[in-house]
Amino acid sequence: MTLIAICGASASGKTTLAKHLVDQFGLSKVVTTTTRPPRPGESERDYHFVSQLGFADQARRGDFLEWTAFCGHLYGTTKASVLVATQSSMAAVVVCTPHALYKLSRWTRSQGFGFRSVFLLADRETLEQRLVERNVTSVVDERRLLSTDLQKSWSAMHPYDLVIQPTSLAATVSDVGALIPA
Repeated sequence: MTLIAICGASASGKTTLAKHLVDQFGLSKVVTTTTRPPRPGESERDYHFVSQLGFADQARRGDFLEWTAFCGHLYGTTKASVLVATQSSMAAVVVCTPHALYKLSRWTRSQGFGFRSVFLLADRETLEQRLVERNVTSVVDERRLLSTDLQKSWSAMHPYDLVIQPTSLAATVSDVGALIPA
């Protein structure tokens, strides 16, 4: 079993890539937890949407392998969600922050699983366009773009298995698909 972690800035295409890996390669998706409201079209297959209090309860119980706050919302990955995904296929994919990468890698390997990591780079114009399409407010938009600059520097500092600037979705899916064990 291998866990593939996809990192990148907000609106870099992480979730879209994960969905295509699930569809084309039969990977399981680790469903992470968040306190943010669902975007149009999102469901419990995309995230476990919980209240601030519910998230805090899970954190107090030690359910999370990692969690972080971003733009006023909490995001985290539970041990249970990783175990569910890893039991249902030979490989699973998780969308996470660079902050989460080390903790997920360490825990996954301690369980005897393989771990691969991908960082998606996207140019600022693409990110701005996608954030506008999401109807993100200007204050949050700027915080996300500042985060983008920080995450780009993280892509150089962390040992990702693949750092890619997507030119097309098909090419990106193919490149990341090469990391999936046969």
